[in-house]
Amino acid sequence: MNPPAEPDWSAAAAALGSAFPEARWPGRLRAWAETEAREDEPWCVALSGGADSVATLLTLCGLRNADRGVRIDGGGGRRNEAVQAAGCDAVLQPAPADSAEASRRGLKHRATSDPETLHAGPETRDEAIPAIRNPHSAIRNDAARANASHLLALHFNHRLRGAAADGDEAFCRALCAALGVRLIVGAADWPAGSDVSEAQAREARFAFFDRAMREVGARALWLGHHRDDVVETMLLRLSRGSGARGLAAPRPVQRMADGTVRLRPLLDVAKAEIVAALRAAGAVWCEDATNHGEAYFRNRLRNQVVPAWREAAPADLAAAVARSRALLEEEDEALELWVDRILPGKLGEELPLAELRAAPVAVTRRALHRWFGALALGGVLSSAAFEELLTAVRGARATRQSAGDAGFLETTPDALRFAETAVAEPPASMWGGAALPVPGEMTLPDGAMFRAAVVDLDAELRRRICAGEFDDGRTAFLATMGTSAALSIRPWRA
Repeated sequence: MNPPAEPDWSAAAAALGSAFPEARWPGRLRAWAETEAREDEPWCVALSGGADSVATLLTLCGLRNADRGVRIDGGGGRRNEAVQAAGCDAVLQPAPADSAEASRRGLKHRATSDPETLHAGPETRDEAIPAIRNPHSAIRNDAARANASHLLALHFNHRLRGAAADGDEAFCRALCAALGVRLIVGAADWPAGSDVSEAQAREARFAFFDRAMREVGARALWLGHHRDDVVETMLLRLSRGSGARGLAAPRPVQRMADGTVRLRPLLDVAKAEIVAALRAAGAVWCEDATNHGEAYFRNRLRNQVVPAWREAAPADLAAAVARSRALLEEEDEALELWVDRILPGKLGEELPLAELRAAPVAVTRRALHRWFGALALGGVLSSAAFEELLTAVRGARATRQSAGDAGFLETTPDALRFAETAVAEPPASMWGGAALPVPGEMTLPDGAMFRAAVVDLDAELRRRICAGEFDDGRTAFLATMGTSAALSIRPWRA
């Protein structure tokens, strides 16, 4: 039996560059590359080792190499020793190079220095490649062409899958060495015994990306999301009750508050086409076995819900959802422009309400969210409390709501105000408590208000309580045998 051939990564990059040229990128991304890319900045590629991230890196390398006229294996150039396939259609999960598993699968990795994590200082690797210019570049725009020639890959080891995660890192090191791409590696440092959630892992990964990009002076982060991800994300966000802004994710060009931008060139491409292109090019990649498990909600959607939805759909489900995502992005942008027109140029602790009240409720909602963000008050109100505030603003009703430790929110018919300091709260010893009439209301010394009412616990109310529709930090239901004339309210004593 003949041994498996090593992947020709130069040829694979050329093949992926041809399969997914700039003309196939989303229009918004092409416009960004043509008008906003800067020649003095590198492009960073998030490289997990999975099929989509490998395809993204190879696509950009193909564009770079077409511009330079580069071959990085054979013919007196750099010999490609990165990865050896175990079969012509094999999808590999590499293990560390010194393990028996690596030997059994026929994997070879280039020798590298010991990995250094970002918390101990990021590792950088510079691989020089010939700079032979080719006038027949695949990228026509000069700035985009210059950026494509300055690629950096970012790999984050979550350290949640033991040897498999280390194998992914080794694969990425070898791949980048073969492609002549500088690699920066980071790793998580979870406390012993941590039960790390999917959200925590993602937060740690993007925190590393952000730090690495600042260190190298990069604005652009290229990600491998594809059309199948759009379907999963739509279901995920619908499950959370997201509006147009959340349902428009993932966007081909996602602008972040710090001025960086996340780019997704393969967003209009199906995962099956990406895998087929990689196989046709003789490329290999890593498979994360946890993607086939049921531990995470996204995995359950991918493995259970999406296949059933696709089978029941009368047409191309992914194409339909992608169209909906694009339309939602357009509507989100229109609403944002409307908010721009009705909000003051500078947001302070007092927000005039006349124009907000005259606008459609969706615009009022967005304006309030933006005001909260400007005052760093995001998350101080629960969903139910925010809805109460929105109702008060729309109805020109005077209210006073606690914003937690931050202060209070006060509405009048004319304005919404945030007060960091309200009426000084007397010491507990100076306020001995009071009676809350039922039904009725009372005001506490700090300005907060209690309201009491008698309600019947019917089937519908029971359903709403069990469904979590009430904020248990603001609403309590007390079961009584009879109706009390008043409830006794006393200061908390530890």
